[in-house]
Amino acid sequence: MNELAPPAERTPVAFPLTRRAVIIFSLAATAIFALLAWTITVYFRKQSFYALFTTGQTFTAQIILGLLLGIIIAASVVLILLKASFLARLRDFIREILKQIRPTGFDMILVALLAGFGEELFFRALLQPMLGLWLTSLLFALAHTGVSLNPAKLAFAAFVFVMGLLLGTLFEQSGLIAVSVMHASYDLIFLFAVKRFLHTANH
Repeated sequence: MNELAPPAERTPVAFPLTRRAVIIFSLAATAIFALLAWTITVYFRKQSFYALFTTGQTFTAQIILGLLLGIIIAASVVLILLKASFLARLRDFIREILKQIRPTGFDMILVALLAGFGEELFFRALLQPMLGLWLTSLLFALAHTGVSLNPAKLAFAAFVFVMGLLLGTLFEQSGLIAVSVMHASYDLIFLFAVKRFLHTANH
């Protein structure tokens, strides 16, 4: 999902983070995910790579369903993030990240689209048929948070795990396009919302 993980301890941002680094990482990760998915699908499963995108409901139905779910979930998460008092520390952490990266509108659109395409291609279309819904969702959570006993990271991991279950179920019921659209639209709305309401809150 979004790349804004919760703070580790007292230091809001404990690693160097720049706009360029985020873009390069997003491009590299998506390229690796796509290459792995293509290689395994074509050479090991002996299936058409194109078929990954045409299986399931109609293209239009998947687009609409993905957009609706992405918008609804993102709006709910943003509302909770902005209003819940127990998330004040997380809001401060996000502000620090935004100060470091200073993302443009194009940056956020690019990162959201890359995450929606690359991560869903890898986790849902590639891993889920082999590992199943629950294990894939667990790996999806660990990929976003790492292994940690920190309460904030554990809470975030639980959230990403639930999102993984939702995305995985949508993939099984609708198709890859639907989950990619849902993931990308969620990330896009979340990123624009936190930049609008948190980054400008200090100005």
